[in-house]
Amino acid sequence: MAWFQRVGPWLPLGVVAADAALVWSGVLPLRDAVIVGICLEVVTWTVLVTRLASAVRCYREARRRGVSGWMALERGTARIMPARLARLMVYEPRMWICLTRWLTGQRPARAPGRAAYHHEKTLLFATLAGLLGFESLLTHLLLLAIVGNTWWVWALFAIDVYTLAWILGFYASLVVLPHQLDATTLRLRYGYLSEVIIPRSAIRGVRPARRPENTKGKLVTNPDGGAGYYTSGPASIAIDLDPQARLTYRGLPVTEPIRTIYLTADDATTVAASWRAATAQSPAS
Repeated sequence: MAWFQRVGPWLPLGVVAADAALVWSGVLPLRDAVIVGICLEVVTWTVLVTRLASAVRCYREARRRGVSGWMALERGTARIMPARLARLMVYEPRMWICLTRWLTGQRPARAPGRAAYHHEKTLLFATLAGLLGFESLLTHLLLLAIVGNTWWVWALFAIDVYTLAWILGFYASLVVLPHQLDATTLRLRYGYLSEVIIPRSAIRGVRPARRPENTKGKLVTNPDGGAGYYTSGPASIAIDLDPQARLTYRGLPVTEPIRTIYLTADDATTVAASWRAATAQSPAS
């Protein structure tokens, strides 16, 4: 049903347009066109409702596997529209939520069991946001001085501000969505873009380990060596796993067995010691 994900949202409008074209061209009398249109609309909406039900089932299944609500929503929405469009639709509100939480001073990485991974990117994002903000303000003032107070000048300025909000929003998501070890799972995150879920009972050991791999929030596996890399910079922690454990990446099960997963975390020595002690005390492990 991949074709439906591409054209499904436009089917009702397409049916109406095709029916109107048949009437206008004289191929069908108005009465017959109305009957044909009603039949096509019934079929179209039946398919749409069926796909909507499939999306709801996909969402619930992902939630049962422990996937976050946002990631499960993305998976469900991808059943009724292109996956990239579904991803953007979910990213938009989540970006604003993360930006609001960051601006209001929320720092969840300081809580027990959580680990930050954004410090190495702070200077990069500060420089990028500063340059874009300065360039946008300077360009806007020059345009106002040259062409005056016109609507398109303010439209360009609004686009720059919106772009700046996305940059800051992504950085904010790195801050307010840290890695998290709770009673049942270890969630490894890369802002709002992705997450890896590891059952807590599958953790066999946690240790500092410097590796140069940088996957920028993508889970890269090496089936031969049983290693996985999920980093936002150079890897700083290695987690030894039960290779039979079922990991989840972006709401989908990981099929390759992973014996060791490498990740990025600030203050790796402290985080590794904390997680090692917490998992050692877990009866399940």
